[in-house]
Amino acid sequence: MINAAKRVGVPVILLKYIRRLYSGTTTRLKVGCQLSGVVHVKKGVQQNDPLSPLFFNYVMCWVLSELDTQLGAELKDNVRVNHLAFFQYEI
Repeated sequence: MINAAKRVGVPVILLKYIRRLYSGTTTRLKVGCQLSGVVHVKKGVQQNDPLSPLFFNYVMCWVLSELDTQLGAELKDNVRVNHLAFFQYEI
């Protein structure tokens, strides 16, 4: 997630802040009336985090850019399409 944000040019100072914000994150699970012990969260984004959609777009942009350019369908004028996606983000 941090690497994907770095890849699109998120400033280093902001990356450091995000890394600190996400380090040491814990949660607990509730099943019925029982509450679990502490669970250390090591991957993913925090629930209801306003940054989550941005991180999703950063990661998907990276994934889609790595697709094999030979896959997909050839359209008119030798244009090849191997995925359809719309992303809009600004830094």
